[in-house]
Amino acid sequence: HKGGAAAAPAKEAGGQRRKLTAGWQSYMNQGIATGVQYAGAGAGVAAGTTDPSTGFNGINAETADQFDALNRKGEAIEV
Repeated sequence: HKGGAAAAPAKEAGGQRRKLTAGWQSYMNQGIATGVQYAGAGAGVAAGTTDPSTGFNGINAETADQFDALNRKGEAIEV
């Protein structure tokens, strides 16, 4: 909704709620960057230059770290 709406709370382990500190634009931008990384890895698999069993492992770890940084600190991390 309009007018500086607060971020939706997320659940932590044990059902505790917490307020996300980053705005939706930060999550959107991180999602776009993540999508580009996955698309590149998928193109590598299609071209035969990326091993599909291991080629996404680094991206998976980076993605987890980047979204965790948004959740915890409200800002993306540089990789």
